[in-house]
Amino acid sequence: MFVSLKDKEGKTVHTHTSLLNEDQAQRVEKIHRGEGPFVNGFTFLSFYLSMEAVNRVQKLKTMKFAQRAAILGGIVITGRFLAQAAYWRLGGTSQVRSLLDGAPVYEQKYDVPELDKLYFFLDDDNNYEPSLWHHATTKINKPYKLFRAQD
Repeated sequence: MFVSLKDKEGKTVHTHTSLLNEDQAQRVEKIHRGEGPFVNGFTFLSFYLSMEAVNRVQKLKTMKFAQRAAILGGIVITGRFLAQAAYWRLGGTSQVRSLLDGAPVYEQKYDVPELDKLYFFLDDDNNYEPSLWHHATTKINKPYKLFRAQD
């Protein structure tokens, strides 16, 4: 999974979870998977509370159906975007930043190698470990730098 974030200079840098160890990669993916249930729960809550408001507040209750639907839809859509922003502001970004500390990052997304999609020669002289010198790419892109979470 590609991950894009801003470094301490404010520049957007890119990396891939295949460049991390397996534990870190799984934790980053778990954080990204946690966004969906959080946003869906917040959307349901905003829908429920909006329905209650539209159907119980006397002034809103007397409006036409299309107007009440527009109010409801506007609140739910706005709530969905706010929930997504809140998830990342309230800890998602800081958790990912701490997990990516020391990971190689690149300036351009297309320069990031996806190690899980590359072919590596299994070196029989080195206990069948992958050899980074024999692989399916013709060019090895050097990382821009190593990401540091502490500013």
